[in-house]
This record gives sequence, structure tokens and C-alpha cells, in this order.
Amino acid sequence: MDAEKLKQLAEQCITEDQFAVGLFAQLLIEECLVALDSTDKPHVYTTFDQAQFDSSIANAKLAIKKHFGME
Repeated sequence: MDAEKLKQLAEQCITEDQFAVGLFAQLLIEECLVALDSTDKPHVYTTFDQAQFDSSIANAKLAIKKHFGME
């Protein structure tokens, strides 16, 4: 676990009188989406394989957004 990354995200959510839990959750989800974009691409043999991989990433990101009401 990257404690420094979590600390940076948490610090963005501190206000004068509270901790913005919703904002923290949104930032975590956005980091997950960035992680998906950073996924190592496997060795592919055809352009079809590449398209399948890209589509899988896009579908995963969309499913995460929809699950958390961000889409």
C-alpha cells in the first residue's frame, strides 16, 4: 500500500471543520481509473488482440464509474 499517496489524497479532503469523505472516495476511484490506464499491455499477436485489451480496460473503467454513480 502506498501510504504517501493515501496521505496526499486525504490531505486534499481536509476542510476547516470536517473531513470530506465523499471527496476522498471520489479521489480514490479516480486513482483506480488512472491505474487501469497504466496497466501494462500484454504482448499481443494481432490488432484484434490489442483492440480486445483496450476494450476490456475501457469497459472496466465504465463499470467502475457506473457502480459508484460517476457516469
